[in-house]
Amino acid sequence: MKEKRPRALLIICIISWIYIGFEIIIQFNALYSGPMSDDQIREAKIEILQSQTEETIELMGGMINEMISILEITRDHIYTISSLNLLTSLIGALAVFMMFQGKKRGFHLYIIYSLMAILTQTYFFSGFTIGVLGIVFAAFISIIFVFIYSRYLKWMS
Repeated sequence: MKEKRPRALLIICIISWIYIGFEIIIQFNALYSGPMSDDQIREAKIEILQSQTEETIELMGGMINEMISILEITRDHIYTISSLNLLTSLIGALAVFMMFQGKKRGFHLYIIYSLMAILTQTYFFSGFTIGVLGIVFAAFISIIFVFIYSRYLKWMS
């Protein structure tokens, strides 16, 4: 008979499912809403610029331009980005479920999920400082979760 599921594994699985669940909702919403219109992009640009002081614009003008470029790239590739993110999230949900059931293959699938999430961001946004920061942050969080899940490989079969 298999040992009882470690309580900390249950907690980390719940945290993962909450995050992945929100991500799935966000991606379905993006697919349903479709790309931003030119007017929406223009409004977003105005909102971004109005929220900045003159000094901030001088210091961070490049970052502001990057945010606008990221909006435009996202608009131009919304269906591809959202579909990839949705597929990635579904793989992540399955991976966490498999680990919850005690299957080691779920851990390996979770690594694939983590890499897919990072690779999607890298493909579309790696040329931007903000994009790289997002990629580094996502990689850091992924490494932490992979490490935590790896602590329970002995329990999994």
